[in-house]
Amino acid sequence: MSRSATAAGTALGTANEFQAEWTKAFNGAASVSPRTLTRQFRSVLGRSPLEYLHHLRCERAKILLELTLQSLPTVAAACGYNDPTAFRRMFARHQGQTPGLYRTQHAVRSSRKRWKVEDANQ
Repeated sequence: MSRSATAAGTALGTANEFQAEWTKAFNGAASVSPRTLTRQFRSVLGRSPLEYLHHLRCERAKILLELTLQSLPTVAAACGYNDPTAFRRMFARHQGQTPGLYRTQHAVRSSRKRWKVEDANQ
């Protein structure tokens, strides 16, 4: 098995475990079955609890990519992803472009070459 296939399997397993734990916690709070909770969640928000979580993480990543100079692995970790590759795949799936390209196109700050203060005496 290739390294990327192993990483994908690990990421998928982690996501499934998280969804199971998250659903179980909601089930306890809502006193309903996992299927009923997922169905109700989807009817109200139009997506599953895991899809909604990915959406929230992607929105946070967009803000960090626009406003900070943090590396992509750091942004991934800040958004709850232990694997930067899984983060890149999720971001590309939701945004239609890679995090690096998104940062290039949407950065609020100017390029580094403009940070230098010109000498006023020239």
